Amino acid sequence: MVAHGVSDDRSLRFSILGPLEASRYQQILPISARRPRVVLATMLLAANKVVSAQRLTRALWPGWPPDTARTQIHYCVSSLRKRLAPADVILSHPSGYALTIAEDQLDALAFHRLVSDAEAARENGDLDAAARLLRQGLSLWRGPALDGLDVPCLGAEAARLDELRLLAFEELVDVELRLGRAQEVIPGLREQVALFPLREHLAAQLMTALHRAGRRSEALAVFRGVRRRLRENEGLGPGPELRGVEQLILSADASPGRGA
Repeated sequence: MVAHGVSDDRSLRFSILGPLEASRYQQILPISARRPRVVLATMLLAANKVVSAQRLTRALWPGWPPDTARTQIHYCVSSLRKRLAPADVILSHPSGYALTIAEDQLDALAFHRLVSDAEAARENGDLDAAARLLRQGLSLWRGPALDGLDVPCLGAEAARLDELRLLAFEELVDVELRLGRAQEVIPGLREQVALFPLREHLAAQLMTALHRAGRRSEALAVFRGVRRRLRENEGLGPGPELRGVEQLILSADASPGRGA
């Protein structure tokens, strides 16, 4: 971690939870050339840490880098500094560069903080605050992380962010279900199950929400659909969580006095 050299220009914002963007006063800054965008994305993924020249080289040239790699990286950094001026947020170090910004200047940092605060609120029993914070964090997303920037060595980091988004959504659903808001979470859950049809926890959450909303047949239909997809795609049956939710629904339906 490097010391923050953040300028007084706090109007500067960066976004990686979706297409890569830099903006000032909500006006998008024109950074269209691919190589400066790759350099910027690499530094934003390691915000406030030194990014080595070797790492930037791997991001820009996944295969064999040219002899002029260092010079071209320096040119990209110079181009970025001009675009981001008057903010002086890119610091040079003997081993590379660091982009130094405050937490509220990068959507990914703000997202991490909101999720962390939500976890603390949940541990303290404040479920309403936890739900509010998680919704705020999820609202920062505009699409898949670094959407449209196809850089092999950044793919793992982008995928990690996308997974954190999905985990935050699942956490929000858990909180909302505990608050008795089963009906409210069903539309969002249906969307996510359609996007991730083999993710069993999402399916289990949707089944639970439908069951609690009095929509038993729909809940069981979700189970049958996931079971079919798992067999077709992975040759496996549902895991213990899904089977447990199915049994809970069937047991509740068979309980004495139901429908009386």
